[in-house]
Amino acid sequence: MLEISLLGEIRVAFDSAVVVGLRSPRVTARLGFLLAHRDAPQRRDYVAAQFWPDSRQAQARTNLRLQSCSSGSWTCPASSATPGPS
Repeated sequence: MLEISLLGEIRVAFDSAVVVGLRSPRVTARLGFLLAHRDAPQRRDYVAAQFWPDSRQAQARTNLRLQSCSSGSWTCPASSATPGPS
């Protein structure tokens, strides 16, 4: 079962195992946004515009992608992850 707490201590757990990686307030804000709008899929362009309203569409999408994959964020797709040492 997925458990998410965004008030007080930020905590995300799956089957009682705490998910690590919620270091950024922006990641937490995006998670909250997506949870609040979970009844329907959200287009990347729309989500990017909500977090970077003063940027052009292409730049806002780039910001969303870079923020999602920076600093080992849990939202980074596996294909974008930097491989570790062999």
